[in-house]
Amino acid sequence: MPLADVELQDLGDEGKSEVVEGEEPPLDARLLAFGGVSTIPQASFNFINSIVGAGIIGLPFAVKEAGFGLGLCLLVGCGLLTDFSVRILIQTSAKHKQYNYEEICQYTFGKFGFYLVSAFMWVFAFGAMIAYFVIIGDTITSVLTTCSIPAPPREAIIIGCAVFIILPLSSFRDMSSLSSTSAVSVACDVAIVLIVSFKCMIHGATKIEPVPHVASDAQHPKGQFGDPWDFAHAAFMEAFGAMCFAFVCHHSAFLVYTSLANPTPKRYNIVCHGSIGVALVLCLTLSCTGYAKFQMDTQANVLNNFAQDDLLMAFCRFLLAMTMFFTYPMEFFVCRHAWISTVHAGWEDTNVLHYSVTVVTWGISLIIGVLCTNLGFVLELTGGFAATFLGFILPAAIYLKLEGGTIFEWETFSNGSKMGAIFLFVFGVFTMITSTGLTILKGIEGH
Repeated sequence: MPLADVELQDLGDEGKSEVVEGEEPPLDARLLAFGGVSTIPQASFNFINSIVGAGIIGLPFAVKEAGFGLGLCLLVGCGLLTDFSVRILIQTSAKHKQYNYEEICQYTFGKFGFYLVSAFMWVFAFGAMIAYFVIIGDTITSVLTTCSIPAPPREAIIIGCAVFIILPLSSFRDMSSLSSTSAVSVACDVAIVLIVSFKCMIHGATKIEPVPHVASDAQHPKGQFGDPWDFAHAAFMEAFGAMCFAFVCHHSAFLVYTSLANPTPKRYNIVCHGSIGVALVLCLTLSCTGYAKFQMDTQANVLNNFAQDDLLMAFCRFLLAMTMFFTYPMEFFVCRHAWISTVHAGWEDTNVLHYSVTVVTWGISLIIGVLCTNLGFVLELTGGFAATFLGFILPAAIYLKLEGGTIFEWETFSNGSKMGAIFLFVFGVFTMITSTGLTILKGIEGH
């Protein structure tokens, strides 16, 4: 049975009773106190935006590393695992009246769990923010060159966009304020996928050598693989790390959940299934068409495979930059939240604290984003290390600790949710160790 189709069991306050089909349990007063006002479409736009960010343009490259057949299988598997793990995480947390990732980890594993998840949330969100700055520098530079506009240095472009666009959007307190920009961002993502797919299916797509400012993107030598259409290629574990980067959204799932008006389990499941489903369709479409066209020439940013004098692709790069402008704040919310809840635990969330943490976090990510140019390495390392832990290992561990009861018993084999959680945990540990290790080794070897 596919993990996405497993019906999660609500074990109730005593851990044994089941919810009657068709009935919604009463909402906790603390959950309602969050005052969420987002509709299902608004919450879905925010959720899709947190999934389909920088990672999507690196997926054709991930398919190149994994092999076309295995790459698509891993991509679908990553989507199904993400859907299952998000639902068990949110449902388990809601039953125990814990409404953010840190709270449920502390409730389950004590202070150690609290600090562990906070650290991984910060690492994942921070890595994403760095990747967004790298993409902004690449895309805006290319757009200006195409339009015959004298382009300032890449560093100046990143800093200008960061100061005048990203910082103001990152200063909001409530994620609901970003629902409109998230809708624009999702629309841009859809347009990018359609344009790239269209260009790849006609003869107008031109393979080019990497432009200077992205020449250091991690690329495997062509000789390391066999035929481009082999089912599997050697670097499939590193590729899966990049896929995890694109899909894992658990660190923002709670923010979306608490921003939802009338956040019943049924309404949240609609948001979850719909958002991940749309993201998976977009990712598969871009991955198939992008790799089919460029095959072993596919770069870490597939847009860099197109000639710079292509006006339609210049528009596509502009849309990607727009997406980065509006997706960065989604990750920034998580990063700032993790910082304040650990470093400034117990402090009153005053305007001084809010804006000082905002500026410091934004500034550090900007400095690293300006200095970094290797997008492929950032996606694979962040995905393999932090995304697998947050998206697979931890949700499974929380579920098994709070709801799983005794694991080593015959009844376990008849419990779909428990078996799914066990598989999720084992698979996550294996993926985290192998993907992270191989990515670091590849970086050391200079591939």
